[in-house]
Amino acid sequence: MGYPLPIVRYLTEQSHLIHKKKVLTLGNLYPSGGQSRRRARLFPELTKYESTQFSSGFLRDYLKASSLQVLDVDPYQGADVIANLNKKVDPKLVGEFDTILDFGTLEHLSNLSMALTNIFSLLKQHGSYCFLLPANNWIDHGFFQFSPTFFIDLISQNQGLVGHDLFYVCNQQLIHFSQCDHYVRRVLAHSQSPIFVGGVIEKISSDLSLDLVQSKYSDSYVSRDSTIKVPSQQKEIDFPKETKKTQIGRSMISKAPILPNSVKLRLLTDTLRYAPSTC
Repeated sequence: MGYPLPIVRYLTEQSHLIHKKKVLTLGNLYPSGGQSRRRARLFPELTKYESTQFSSGFLRDYLKASSLQVLDVDPYQGADVIANLNKKVDPKLVGEFDTILDFGTLEHLSNLSMALTNIFSLLKQHGSYCFLLPANNWIDHGFFQFSPTFFIDLISQNQGLVGHDLFYVCNQQLIHFSQCDHYVRRVLAHSQSPIFVGGVIEKISSDLSLDLVQSKYSDSYVSRDSTIKVPSQQKEIDFPKETKKTQIGRSMISKAPILPNSVKLRLLTDTLRYAPSTC
């Protein structure tokens, strides 16, 4: 999947995730096609890097990562670390990295529980997992498409994880989860464009459980069946909050049949302002 333009902008704004950090990318990442002109206009300094060198140029030279390695199951794209994340990784790699970038790998791994266990084991304490994965309209791209609910429940049911951000990318817009009121969700639900879900999760301890109960249903389960166990240490997630301006006609915008979804999203989210978190 590589680097769509919103992710290039996001990592530039959140450069603390990369600057002077030991970074691992899952796969050798390339810039997404069809965005070269706009990327050149916004980031002229990056035009000197060819597509095969874009990741190292962007992360190591431009954002000043202290080191950069690529993990893949096969060396054919020039990976530095050869590992199958469906299986337990080499103990020598455990706790080696400050930041792991996953922009299109997790959906291709059949053993999801082991893959996530491996990813977080590779991180140092207080290391960050930054991801961008398919959420909708990606049928047959990989094994899975992901919902924000999965990552919210993963964080809330694991005391060793802290969520610092959660967002969608759609129509070249990055839309923070805190901006997604009823009207934005309605537009996203009816979008015919591919949608990604992304975010940043910090590891604060090695304890990780993938035995999740979806919070949307957990209260109903417990009330009906006392044999079902729900984690007792669920925690609230404090994603960055936006400041809302007056929202007039949002329902009309979300329902307007003649407006493309990309225009609806821009109109709806332009009434919201987002203050980036500092992890």
